[in-house]
Amino acid sequence: MKTLVLILLFVLICQNSLCQEKVLSIVNQTLNKEVLLKEHRRVKLVTKLGEKLEGKFSILNSNTIEVNGIIIGLNEISIIRKNPLALTILVKANFSTWVQLAYFYLSCYLAFHKVFHLFYWE
Repeated sequence: MKTLVLILLFVLICQNSLCQEKVLSIVNQTLNKEVLLKEHRRVKLVTKLGEKLEGKFSILNSNTIEVNGIIIGLNEISIIRKNPLALTILVKANFSTWVQLAYFYLSCYLAFHKVFHLFYWE
């Protein structure tokens, strides 16, 4: 039994040491603040040539990353920031989508309100 526990403990320790995530560390030199971007997270970046890219990024090596299949050197990036999916959906949704969503919620409220009053009279 002790052997089984020792083997299990050894396997868990080895697995933990081998499963390290790649992280891109960015330091703002004016504020002395460090931001860590984990691999396969959504980012929005602008290159020095003015090209705008957004999507999940992969770290290829210490000098290059890949965004949506486009390989970019770290020295070619002028601006990079996090880009959460929920924020992207909120920003890119147009006015008609919000009107349709409001109409759906209103119709559900009215339907449940009528059903509620059928069963419970005051």
